[in-house]
Amino acid sequence: MPVIGIGKELAPRIGQRDALSNIDIAKLRDMYFCNRKEDNQQTIFPKDWIKFKRSCYQFVRNPKLQYAAAQKHCNETFSRLVHINNANENRFLNKYLKTNFNTSKTWRTGARQVNDTFVWDNGEDRKSVPMTFTAWDKGPPEGFSTMVLGRDKTTDDFSWEGAWSGSASQLPNYTFPFICERKARRKCLPLEFKDGRDYRGNLAHTVSGITCQNWVSKYPHRHNLLAAITSEVNPDGLADHNFCRNPFRERRKRPWCYTTKKKVEWEYCDVTACKGSLNTTLDEKENEEKEAKKLVSNQNNTNYVETLEEYSNSISEIVSGQP
Repeated sequence: MPVIGIGKELAPRIGQRDALSNIDIAKLRDMYFCNRKEDNQQTIFPKDWIKFKRSCYQFVRNPKLQYAAAQKHCNETFSRLVHINNANENRFLNKYLKTNFNTSKTWRTGARQVNDTFVWDNGEDRKSVPMTFTAWDKGPPEGFSTMVLGRDKTTDDFSWEGAWSGSASQLPNYTFPFICERKARRKCLPLEFKDGRDYRGNLAHTVSGITCQNWVSKYPHRHNLLAAITSEVNPDGLADHNFCRNPFRERRKRPWCYTTKKKVEWEYCDVTACKGSLNTTLDEKENEEKEAKKLVSNQNNTNYVETLEEYSNSISEIVSGQP
């Protein structure tokens, strides 16, 4: 199997031989962003949201809110204030704001200062994420607690600026429009079981884009879910493939797979059963998730917390389960 482009240059590193292993193929899929491209094409977004790549954005002009209230508003819609993770996303937001909001001068983001360092905040009781991309004109501003996108009076471009988060005693000061962000998701499927145990599709990567480990393989994660290939049909749909499944002996809340990353044993896949029929809308799915959220608030089990984290569209941090 010939490999061209960057794969050819890195042939020794990916273990090119007469045939490629599951791990080799996973590395190639990472190199060429295959899983990401597939998700960009297959995912959908709720009404009144805008999709870009694998994210959905809601631009909330009214009500104008202070930082904490804006973050709470986003969290209630299974999202959070926007994280700007690369130059492409920054350009998209700049262009969209310039084109569609002529009168709004300032937009809140999810950036706030913690211990003198700006981080991306996910909301109350959720872990913040370090900034791996920044676009400050003159470096992080001193003395401000949050970052906003502010319109330049001359060019109309939006740039990163410091702003106060605001408090109840300061209302109505420091209230601005804001941008919520969530992960775009695939359409629900008309499965018989809510936990997706009857899913027999060919999705072969996780919600965070990691290629699944072949069920026959014991590397990089050892398991005994499929001891050997036989002529009989496996009741769980396991075979010599790496498609997402939810087998009986390791039943979870949704189809999942072992990953091809050593440090990530397993993750859920973006497979969700519709409620009742194929015509179930995304809003109905979210109503189910809101009910699940009520149960989560009364549980100390980390597996319940993980389910809520996934549904909240924490793009920068996908929580992996542990058996």
